[in-house]
Amino acid sequence: MERTGTRYMPENSFRSKKSATKARYGKFGEDSVDKMVQWTVEHVPPSTRPTILEIGSGNGLLLFSLVHEEGYSPHSCCGIDYSADAVRLAKSIAENRGMHDITFETCDFLSQDPPPIWEDQRNAGRLDTWDLLLDKGTYDAIALSEKDLVGASPICVYPSRAARLIRPGGFFLITCKS
Repeated sequence: MERTGTRYMPENSFRSKKSATKARYGKFGEDSVDKMVQWTVEHVPPSTRPTILEIGSGNGLLLFSLVHEEGYSPHSCCGIDYSADAVRLAKSIAENRGMHDITFETCDFLSQDPPPIWEDQRNAGRLDTWDLLLDKGTYDAIALSEKDLVGASPICVYPSRAARLIRPGGFFLITCKS
């Protein structure tokens, strides 16, 4: 039996991959992840083999959900985060779950470019090769950051940084916390 909060839940009580994933990775951001996964499946199905970049991937829950629950190719998924500790955690979880083919890299989205994960991306010499960009709260966090010495908010560069990464006809899915 696995202890969750103050109640006990038998391991075999999980009815789906989704509930097993939620139990493993916790409840934080669960609704946002569910909604983003659902939208992604409906609009950018795994059969299209999209390249997916998550901005501010943290522990990797969103990408793990897409790969484990919905069948997206781990070779096509990349999570970036400015926190090296978050990236180490995501890589550790990926390794423990047998999803080591998902790319997780430390990257300050506002000043650095994400790594190319496919040979075609490397050879293209272009940044606009991502079919789908995902953001589950990073924009909010950046918006709350302090202004620079001239009074500009770091959020001002976010839209242009995101726009230059999306391939023509690609998608950008962002959620904000309320």
